[in-house]
Amino acid sequence: MPGLQLQGFNNLTKTLGFNSYDIGYATTPEQQERYIAYLDEAYNAERLTRILQQVAEIIGANILNIARQDYEPRGASVTMLVSEEPIASERIADTETPGPLPDAVIGHLDKSHITVHTYPDSHPDHGISTFRVDIDVSTCGRISPLKALNYLIHSFESDLVSIDYRVRGFTRDVTGKKHFIDHPIHSIQRFLSKDTGERYRMIDVNIAQEHIFHTRMLLKDFALNHYLFGIDPQEVSPCDQAEIERLVRREMAEIFYGGNSLMAYYRYHVFFCTNLRADGSQCCQQCGAQEARDYVKQRVKALGSAIPDKVRINSAGCLDRCAEGPVIVIYPEATWYTYVDRVDLDEIIEEHLVNGRTVDRLRI
Repeated sequence: MPGLQLQGFNNLTKTLGFNSYDIGYATTPEQQERYIAYLDEAYNAERLTRILQQVAEIIGANILNIARQDYEPRGASVTMLVSEEPIASERIADTETPGPLPDAVIGHLDKSHITVHTYPDSHPDHGISTFRVDIDVSTCGRISPLKALNYLIHSFESDLVSIDYRVRGFTRDVTGKKHFIDHPIHSIQRFLSKDTGERYRMIDVNIAQEHIFHTRMLLKDFALNHYLFGIDPQEVSPCDQAEIERLVRREMAEIFYGGNSLMAYYRYHVFFCTNLRADGSQCCQQCGAQEARDYVKQRVKALGSAIPDKVRINSAGCLDRCAEGPVIVIYPEATWYTYVDRVDLDEIIEEHLVNGRTVDRLRI
């Protein structure tokens, strides 16, 4: 998107919500004491303040005020009020690319804030504890707080990450035309570095027309010792190791998919409209829908473990969108696509089913 000639200040509000989840397993008082000691070291108000100070530097903000508080037995909050840094803003391009680690100062802000709050959660019956860190970066100005994402992700050893980004309000150019967003964005994933994409499984849930973008991230590799506190994995029986891993994986899956263990059996359920109308009027089957469904089913089967979650490909009766057909709908997001050929189908498989990203050009 070319640079806009604005009338006055850029009045768009850009808000980044970054949620990091740290999972642990501790049952005995000794194990819980070790776990609390770990939390006190990793998530105390002093360390969180340093992280937010780096975020402010990355986005070029002047810190006006800092308030922080540690809580007993665990947890902390930090709030910063920040103002614009106009000199740095001219050096930044609002491109859909990953932001830096904190080795460069970039940004332009006004009437903005950065906050962090922590939320401990545990249940005495099964030993699982989940510690959540919520960071909100709200800016008014030209630069998006998405540029701070790489630093935030590398600042925490997160098992899961949930990211929300929203642009609110509007700004005017010199002709008086309103602009409701001033930079290109199709997916938060495009602002993340390559090593992050290699470490995490990701899915998107976006409402692009409302300028609302959401990405969830789940750590791919599982090492049991990462979740144990005061326990030597070698001293745990194979049976107990398997049970602990089951509990931890269930906790992570429920957070990642946003539901308890009664979640949908399939991660993605794909329905191809293969209806053939008896009167010969336009329908999806006339466009080779059955052949397309068979092709996608074979491709998904051939990909095997390359698709990280269970996927089911089914035929459906009339979906009542024949005029836009051929059509498919993917649940649970209820994302509708049309397609022309196998190139389109391959893109849907690769982007949506493998990488969890919607294919905007094919959406209906």
